Amino acid sequence: MDKKITLGIIFIAIGLIMIFIPTFLYAYFEMIQQPNPLGFNFFGIPAFFFISIIGGIVSIYGLYSTIKEMRKSYRETEEEALKMIETEYEKAKSSGIIEEVEEAEEKEISKIPELKVISASNEEVCPHCGSLNPLKTQICKSCGKNIYTISEEKISCPVCGAPLEEIPESGGRIMCKICFSEIQVIT
Repeated sequence: MDKKITLGIIFIAIGLIMIFIPTFLYAYFEMIQQPNPLGFNFFGIPAFFFISIIGGIVSIYGLYSTIKEMRKSYRETEEEALKMIETEYEKAKSSGIIEEVEEAEEKEISKIPELKVISASNEEVCPHCGSLNPLKTQICKSCGKNIYTISEEKISCPVCGAPLEEIPESGGRIMCKICFSEIQVIT
């Protein structure tokens, strides 16, 4: 931890001690009805209250300096991390890894077929109980079972969002087994 942050935390602690100890001493001596050693006045203000005010100022200064240094430290750490990322990116770019990743992403994107809805349904059919449900409903309102589970690996039906089982070749058609919409594969 930075020395300035540690110093700020020490100021906070000293300030809190200056706030609470005179207050507790004052309350204690008032409770036992003994003369209070902090009963005298500074500039017309009782000593315990004056010391507590000074403690509050010290605590606020410590809090301010700690937060200021922590923000500065955070910015420096963030800048170092960004420089490290830029350096690693440049290394990867010069070695050709970036181009390979971009090409792989383009190939992956081109594998996703474009779908055209031929006829769309306005309801889903639960495969468990056969009840009709509104589109985009994943849990059947009748039996409470999952109508479908979203899958990252499979292409979703553009009408209801359910994963399509098999995608035919370009020009082929498929029917969603949940909403019974007819879908044509374009690419």
